[in-house]
Amino acid sequence: MYRKDRLDDLMNHFQEYMLFTSSLMEKTLLGIENNELETVSEIVQVDENIANNFESQIEEEAITFLALNEAEASILRTIIMIIKMNNDLERICDNISNICGSASKLIKEDYENTVLKDIIAKMITKSIIMLKDVNYAFLNRDLELCDKIIANDDDVDKLHSKLYKLTLNEILEAPEDSKSILRYNRMSKNIERGCDLITNIAEDIIFLISGKDVKHNQPVD
Repeated sequence: MYRKDRLDDLMNHFQEYMLFTSSLMEKTLLGIENNELETVSEIVQVDENIANNFESQIEEEAITFLALNEAEASILRTIIMIIKMNNDLERICDNISNICGSASKLIKEDYENTVLKDIIAKMITKSIIMLKDVNYAFLNRDLELCDKIIANDDDVDKLHSKLYKLTLNEILEAPEDSKSILRYNRMSKNIERGCDLITNIAEDIIFLISGKDVKHNQPVD
């Protein structure tokens, strides 16, 4: 038999981590839109460490739960999936930190490309929606919302491809600014990677709810 209070504590802690990650992406958007060096620097220097502590604590709690409790298969599967999704959240936060690292350098270089910056803002806004949706889907066991998250990832991929092509044109027109222009491409790539990880979590939620492995093209009922 397992301790329900310990499972509730673990679920609540994981939920807190998901909300923190979402707020971190919103903070990133604010910092980039307003060219706030202090904001993006704080994410790199302070908030990433908070994210790492979340990940370590949740993993320790999950492993301790597995070691000390005898639970039915469905509970064990939930704990194992939390460990996996927890790792994905940490990697998302790593990508957020990388985005802010590039933004920090752009601000220090006093370089701004409004066309590329607008696409970055759209991509981050999409990722914020995906993070909030995946949090809701996890809490409410919402399969339809998971499908929406996966579709939104395709939109982010298209924006990333658009930005990549634009950066090549911008470099041709202003080769002296190529170093700064490429920072937008790095930011875009990190956003795209982060959204791939959010999609991974959505696919894990589908597996948790339905037992279907959509990563290997198994249809969801």
